Amino acid sequence: RNKMPSMENMLQAWPKEIEDELRNGTLELPSADIDLNVEEYARMLCSLLGIPVYDGCMVDSAHALITLFVESQVSNNVYA
Repeated sequence: RNKMPSMENMLQAWPKEIEDELRNGTLELPSADIDLNVEEYARMLCSLLGIPVYDGCMVDSAHALITLFVESQVSNNVYA
């Protein structure tokens, strides 16, 4: 079974421009109105954010996506 990278590694993997946009709240991701089901939308977001999606492990990827979001929000509060 493949292992997810650590949150620290995923947070460090983004270019400075992406981090700045996350911090400023200006990063525009595709809206949930896009014609995808929930799993397809989560896979797309994971792909855009560099979160691996392994066969049969979508829950792990979704968990990483949510954790990454929370971590970025906590970081935003630290920088504010």
